[in-house]
Amino acid sequence: MQTMFGRKKEARRAKFPAGGWTARELQLYIENDYDLHRQQETPIIRNLMRKRAAGKFDMRKSIKLYGYLVESGAKKYAKQQTGNERDWSRMFNPRERQLVATRMARNFKETADAGQYDDFLPQYALKNRSFRTRR
Repeated sequence: MQTMFGRKKEARRAKFPAGGWTARELQLYIENDYDLHRQQETPIIRNLMRKRAAGKFDMRKSIKLYGYLVESGAKKYAKQQTGNERDWSRMFNPRERQLVATRMARNFKETADAGQYDDFLPQYALKNRSFRTRR
C-alpha cells in the first residue's frame, strides 16, 4: 500500500521528468557563464588532462568533479532567476544534476579524445601523447 506522500512524489516526477528542458537549460547556462568557466571548468579540465596524461583518468571521478560544477551552476542560476540561492535544489532535482554532470563529463572525454584540450597538457606529457584511460 502506497502512502499519499509516495503518490505525490510520483506525480511530481511525472510532471518534471529528468532529462527534460530544465536539465538542458542548466547545462546551457553553465556552458555559457564566463565566471563558472574561468573559476571551475578550466581547473577541472586541467586536472582531468593531467590524469589522462598519467594514465589515471576515471570516468566516474570525472562525473563527480563535474557534479561540483553543476551544483555551483544551479545555485548561481537559482539566485539569478529567483533572487534566492536556496531554491536551487527544488529547481533542479538530483537526477537532473547527475544527468548534466554525466553529459558534461562525456563531452569532455569526446573533446579531449579529439585533441581539443592539448593546450592543457603538462609539458612532460607533450612528448608521449598515447594516453591510457580507465573505462
